Amino acid sequence: MQDPQPITLERHGPLRWTRPVRYDFAARQALAPLVASELPQACMSLPIAFLQQADAWLVVAVLGVPPDTNLCVASDGRWTGRYIPALFRGHPFSLGVSAQGAPTLCVDHASGLVHEGPEGERFFTEDGQIAPLISQLIKFLSSVEKSRQATVRACAALHQLGLLMPWTVKVKTSAGEKTLGGLFRINEAALNQLSAESLHELMQAGGMAMAYCQLLSMQHFANMIEGARQQQP
Repeated sequence: MQDPQPITLERHGPLRWTRPVRYDFAARQALAPLVASELPQACMSLPIAFLQQADAWLVVAVLGVPPDTNLCVASDGRWTGRYIPALFRGHPFSLGVSAQGAPTLCVDHASGLVHEGPEGERFFTEDGQIAPLISQLIKFLSSVEKSRQATVRACAALHQLGLLMPWTVKVKTSAGEKTLGGLFRINEAALNQLSAESLHELMQAGGMAMAYCQLLSMQHFANMIEGARQQQP
């Protein structure tokens, strides 16, 4: 259970936080949301798919099969993959929205990484200013949020042009067939048949690069499925 709380001088001035060295918090997360800016790197080592949530579309890294297993997290909490999604790199921090509607940095008090001193990183300096490392995190998460908004627009364009098709991933194990459903992938045939006008629309929305990153990433599914098979009894 997460407990994100806005960072304030009154609450966090006397507290410290510890940089995470383990990824146990993500050990049961088989899907990780990605943003457009990280796709060129992510697609080189992780399979990527699309996922519909309510009326919105997300692009996600597929980290395990079946859905409750992250094959990139070892039993000792180490991340074993070549790329770490931005969502996890920001842990235990996230961007929230204040009562006035402004972005505000939050920290997860349930992470076990927020504590009283003397060890760890400070949230604020002695004179009450935001600590330099916290400022860096604000810039990083703000950049991720900006790219997330661009990602939503690109995914919407892909959907509106009919380029997303259902994709069911199955793996056979000694315990039976496991299925990871609810995913979508690029319909390459439909992409190749787009008119010049639709191609321009897709490029303007940032969807073309996203489509090719997803298609390129599909080569990594074989390794993902093999890893899932080896972990099954």
